[in-house]
Amino acid sequence: MNSFNRTLLAGVLIMNAAVVLDNTLVTAEVVPKSDAGLSREQLLEDMEPAPSVTPSVEQLQPAVTTVSMPDALVNITMINQTGTKVTYGVLGRDRQLNLEVDQSQVLNNLEAPIHISFYRPDRGPIKVITRATSVGELQVVLQRGTDFNTDKSALSIQETGQVFLN
Repeated sequence: MNSFNRTLLAGVLIMNAAVVLDNTLVTAEVVPKSDAGLSREQLLEDMEPAPSVTPSVEQLQPAVTTVSMPDALVNITMINQTGTKVTYGVLGRDRQLNLEVDQSQVLNNLEAPIHISFYRPDRGPIKVITRATSVGELQVVLQRGTDFNTDKSALSIQETGQVFLN
């Protein structure tokens, strides 16, 4: 019996029918003839919730650039041109880092997939420009944004080398 039929059967098995006869409430449990030998617990423990499918980032938006990554490793140069300090963090690393005004930092040998989030402490918008400068090298320039509708706060690099901004 497939899971849909088992779910349907479980629903029927535990459903109570209520009927009003001559102003008297009468309830009866409805039990189907097939699989009636299974207990409610047996039917319910076999039921699984329907899987939810979240579309991948590749399906939601195009990549902003692609970096060639032999061995799935990349060096990322973060450059701050926002006019204010930027705080950022790499998913899987213990601490946040600060990138001071007009400063750059290199994150070496990061293994894809890579997720970096960043923000300005004044919560102003950030414009992000990415460039694959050579094999295994990505430059990320953070500039002062002019519009919160185009504000970016995260960068993701997939195993394929595709770079996405959110």
